[in-house]
Amino acid sequence: MKYTIAFLIALTPFAAKAQFTGSMNQNGTERGLRAPLITVAEAKKMSRDTYATLEGKITDHIKKEYYTFVDDTGSIMMEIEDKYWRGVRVGPNDRVRVYGEVESKTFKENEFEAKSIEIIK
Repeated sequence: MKYTIAFLIALTPFAAKAQFTGSMNQNGTERGLRAPLITVAEAKKMSRDTYATLEGKITDHIKKEYYTFVDDTGSIMMEIEDKYWRGVRVGPNDRVRVYGEVESKTFKENEFEAKSIEIIK
């Protein structure tokens, strides 16, 4: 019995699935941290590892953990690991607030790595 419970607890992280319900193709907080609310246009110009909050819509699932995030100033590729969905179900018409950090790669446009997602009501 003790081993069965330990086995089930060990499998729990693998049970999380992405919760985006759209088509395929808070002032945010995470552990008490606060990040400024910015636009996609600003995120595209920021330096790597800058924490920020975006508000807009997740419109498309690109592949695996990558999505298209859109606000009034443009779009940006957003990485959302399964563990950060935390049961939130988001459709392409839902406005969301996403806390995370800007990621930049040489010769590529900045991306945004989500750490927390919530629907704006």
